[in-house]
Amino acid sequence: MMDILRVTNLPTYLMSDLQQIYTVHDRDHITDPSALNRIRAMVGGGDAIIDKN
Repeated sequence: MMDILRVTNLPTYLMSDLQQIYTVHDRDHITDPSALNRIRAMVGGGDAIIDKN
């Protein structure tokens, strides 16, 4: 399963669909720091702010 990073809150139905296909990590509650090396994509809503730092 591909690891992705959730950067904003998402509707329950969308999270459910994502979790069936991907291993979803929450930006604010990563329980496995080594997961950052495996993340291949980020997902978020229109309020997502992602800077280059």
